[in-house]
Amino acid sequence: MEPNNNFPFVLFIYKVTKTGGSFEYCSPLISKYFQISHSSILTNPGVFFDLLPEPEKSLLQQRFTESIGPHTSTLPEQVNIEFSYKQITGEKSRYLLQAGRATEDGENTWSGAIFSIDASYRKQEAAIKSANYFLFLQDQLPDLFYYKDAQSHFLGGNKAWKEFHGFTTTEQWLGKTDKESPRFSAEKGEEIFNEEQNSKDKIPIHDS
Repeated sequence: MEPNNNFPFVLFIYKVTKTGGSFEYCSPLISKYFQISHSSILTNPGVFFDLLPEPEKSLLQQRFTESIGPHTSTLPEQVNIEFSYKQITGEKSRYLLQAGRATEDGENTWSGAIFSIDASYRKQEAAIKSANYFLFLQDQLPDLFYYKDAQSHFLGGNKAWKEFHGFTTTEQWLGKTDKESPRFSAEKGEEIFNEEQNSKDKIPIHDS
């Protein structure tokens, strides 16, 4: 069964032995995005590699086959390759191939996927990078930086805020209030909570 996802992808498993390599599995969905069948890949691995143009094709083959050698432990365990594929219509599509290597009994197995990289994926990727950069910047602040909803529940904060309340991850504190913080006594936490709730009558608060 194909896992559900917001953008299409093709799964594959490639096993490398001392005598060569072969695909143990390839998702039938590959015929939907490329002009080949999954059965042809199982019988002829070269069909899969031919999907990639040069130099990406040679790079992938090298990464897969070099894991046969004696220095496997020093090689990277992941592969990330972007490539273009020309459809029958002449339109070019962008894809990302990602694979990870596992070693057992002297044999290396690469399990991976080919993802379609469309405009919406690019926008999502850019948004994630921007959000991560914002989180990085706020963690550099020496002062407490945090945000709450209209009911005084914590929604997030920076590194200094986490250390102040005595927890390691933001998830530990999401949805909680100052009344539940080990930093404050029950009376102090209740006081802070009440002050914030009473201030809603004086300061406009807009729920997202």
